[in-house]
Amino acid sequence: MRQPDFSGKYLVANGEGNDRDSVFRFDLDLGRQNPISSHDEDAFPQWSPDGLSLVFSSDSDGNDALSRIYWQEHADQQTDAPPIQFDRFALVGDHPVYLSNGRIAYKGVNSWDNWSREGIYSFEYRRNELNKPTMITDNSNDLPTDGTGDRILFMSNRNDADWEIYITSSTTPGDTARLTYWPGCDGLATASPSGNTIAFMGNHEGTWAVYVMQVGGSGQTKLFDIPNTGFGCGDGRWLNERMSWGP
Repeated sequence: MRQPDFSGKYLVANGEGNDRDSVFRFDLDLGRQNPISSHDEDAFPQWSPDGLSLVFSSDSDGNDALSRIYWQEHADQQTDAPPIQFDRFALVGDHPVYLSNGRIAYKGVNSWDNWSREGIYSFEYRRNELNKPTMITDNSNDLPTDGTGDRILFMSNRNDADWEIYITSSTTPGDTARLTYWPGCDGLATASPSGNTIAFMGNHEGTWAVYVMQVGGSGQTKLFDIPNTGFGCGDGRWLNERMSWGP
């Protein structure tokens, strides 16, 4: 299991192998688990703010190997949800996150307009009603990892070879701040339920570890080491992970 996301007593995660190929929901109180999506390729699930719906990405649709963004209204039952569309074009992208203001952010490309600009997009979605996605950042290496309030947490190696953590507005392009400046790589930032604290993963002390910091980037403190990950900054495996702060 990977790419976890908590909502109260429920956890969703992307399964692989052992009859868990799709998105699974876990009831932490009762110990129950059940599949809630329909394809092996479904990944990066995240709860809506009310804990009833789900957004995820998948390259299961068609034969073009393009990842698309999906919204599933009922996250308590297995559904074959269709991809989200704008102006008859499916939203092409991955790494979606659901924000508390109801917007969804994702790394993608403007598939509805010549496929010419890649970066982080966000949009408001209400039961198949979609406004035109807003381009928030214009770097193809920006990967959303979570949200806090109406702001997007993302990781990027946009400035140098190192991956660092950034925070940006979900509605205003260019309103972006960098939160980490360590040598090495930092990423997978996730906000606490209160939204005041951020946990993240980094290797700037020579080994991978989990750290915390305030939402503005101050007070960065190591919590614990993660031994024997086998990850490197250039290794795509850690970029396919997520962290989540449980209740």
